[in-house]
Amino acid sequence: MLIKLYTEQDQKDDFYAMMGPHFASLEHKKELGGWQIYNKPESVWCLGFEGSFLVCFCGYYKQGKYYVIDNFVVLKGYRDKGYGTSLLGQSLKKFAGHIIRATTNNVIQQHLFDKFNLKVSGKKGSYLIYQLDCV
Repeated sequence: MLIKLYTEQDQKDDFYAMMGPHFASLEHKKELGGWQIYNKPESVWCLGFEGSFLVCFCGYYKQGKYYVIDNFVVLKGYRDKGYGTSLLGQSLKKFAGHIIRATTNNVIQQHLFDKFNLKVSGKKGSYLIYQLDCV
């Protein structure tokens, strides 16, 4: 799987042509517990491709001293094939040297974060807050 990074400067026509349907997807919103996929200013997106097909994606944005993993999605038809594991592993390498955070109530994401040694550092309602100190 090839991972392409899209910084804010890279987020032009091709990025929005690929991601626009996902930003508008009500199916993704339902899967993400009611949260619509969104793009924060200065986000870095990691898009995973198998050949020319987008198979998974996640965004990272800066919040204080942390980089927060957000909008983590493996597209239907590509699940249970290791794409999420590959995406998280490769994207964490790109943010080595930073403190990483993620908040989720998704059991699949929780198992994935556990696998990569993100530790539960708190709780917010039904959501677990994960952290990885890569400094």
